[in-house]
Amino acid sequence: MHDKPKILDGIERLVLFDGVCNLCNRNMLFLIRNDPHQKLKFCSVQSPAGQKILAWLGLPLDTHESMLLLDGDKVYEKSDAVLHIASYLSWYLSWIYVAKILPRFLRDNLYLWVARNRYKLMGRSTVCAMPSPELLNRFISAAD
Repeated sequence: MHDKPKILDGIERLVLFDGVCNLCNRNMLFLIRNDPHQKLKFCSVQSPAGQKILAWLGLPLDTHESMLLLDGDKVYEKSDAVLHIASYLSWYLSWIYVAKILPRFLRDNLYLWVARNRYKLMGRSTVCAMPSPELLNRFISAAD
């Protein structure tokens, strides 16, 4: 793996998501509303920073079937990403983490079904949504 991109300096937890997916964008807004201590930062995989991070991780740059969570030196994907993200949310949502007891293949199969059908379920945009000025500090988008 190449050197860690400078854009990640000082970022403890980063959620990478499909920025043209309406479902993914709604999920990011939900996460922001329910992350009272602002522990999560966000980055669209289509942004220059997202592309640089995907390349650094050795992941495809053009297909995005999984939300990713970079948490310290660990990378979580699919249902593991969702469950670890839940552990940082408001107390009344963090209990979702107990779903970790379910076998990963069951959790991941459900996750992948939703991921593969997300455009059919909620549609897609032709461009990535821009965060409002008050939410701008929660997102990274520029490459270093």
